[in-house]
Amino acid sequence: MNKYYYKSLCFCPLYFLLIVRIFLCLIYFHFQAGLATFNHNNQPTSIATQLTNDSSTPCCAEKSFNMRPNFTAIAPLLCSFVAFILFMLCIFAGSAPNYLEGANMLTLNTSMLGHTTLNTSQSSSSLLNSLANTVKGDINKIVTTVARDLGIHDFYSAHVLDYCEGFYTPGPVANSTVQPSLNITRCSNQTRMFHFDPAAILQSELKPGVNLTSLHWPSAVQDTIKTIELASKVMFVLYCMAAATAGVAFLGAIVGFLTGGKFAAVANTLLCLIGFMASLIASAIATGIINNVVNAFNKHGNDIGIYAYKGHTFIGMTWAATMLIILSAGAWIVISLVHRRREASYLP
Repeated sequence: MNKYYYKSLCFCPLYFLLIVRIFLCLIYFHFQAGLATFNHNNQPTSIATQLTNDSSTPCCAEKSFNMRPNFTAIAPLLCSFVAFILFMLCIFAGSAPNYLEGANMLTLNTSMLGHTTLNTSQSSSSLLNSLANTVKGDINKIVTTVARDLGIHDFYSAHVLDYCEGFYTPGPVANSTVQPSLNITRCSNQTRMFHFDPAAILQSELKPGVNLTSLHWPSAVQDTIKTIELASKVMFVLYCMAAATAGVAFLGAIVGFLTGGKFAAVANTLLCLIGFMASLIASAIATGIINNVVNAFNKHGNDIGIYAYKGHTFIGMTWAATMLIILSAGAWIVISLVHRRREASYLP
């Protein structure tokens, strides 16, 4: 499985239409079978047979109730399906350049990195000293020249499985007529248990003669990055669990719709509750990671020209999926209680 497979997730509406078509076919055949059974049961019978059938009415009614479609299952079915799609988009966003880039966890603006160092201090790096003496012009030209000459990109966006990098066009600084747009040039290979380490990424791209020490990289930021490493791996595992349970709950909801049985309702309730716990913890960890990293960079990194922004779209998607999966669980609980009450009414 490669990133081009993951990119096919953008065609989820087509998959949904295919599932709906199969779903409608199953409903059609189910009602055809029910109609045939109804016609068979309404054929003329003897008085003795009718008395026998009357004595078993509660049992037959209960079986009829258990096998008829449960239209109240449509609500949890849709909730589970949308939650599954949102979880998959959260996991695989950024799998290719410009693929759901807006759903990143956080973005680091490094277009100003090195600019404040040139203005406020003397560095032992010959390249930095040369830039300090030669860079002149408007602010966009200064920033672009420094960033390009250092060998780094203007921004780096973190995702669950990878990171993407690129440049602001036409420049990193907005003015009254032009707003910068993102030009993503590359995304890293998707990696399980991915941990976003901007220091390692920047150090690998800096030209020889320049290192993060000469740029006064704050140690407090690096301490925060190391602290969240384990949390990032746990978050990935929990997102996989949440997506898997949401997908299975969606399939279970189809079964629950067709059969209307109590077992399907109870099983789907358990699935949705497991998915909710996994998604709740994963969303909380992701939100904590985003807040800690962004706050650390904005508190300690602004002095060296680096800024961080939260991925509000990602946060909204992950919490929306969490709310949908618990709504699905709640709907199944209500369906189970209603089903139990109706079953009790058939008892002699």
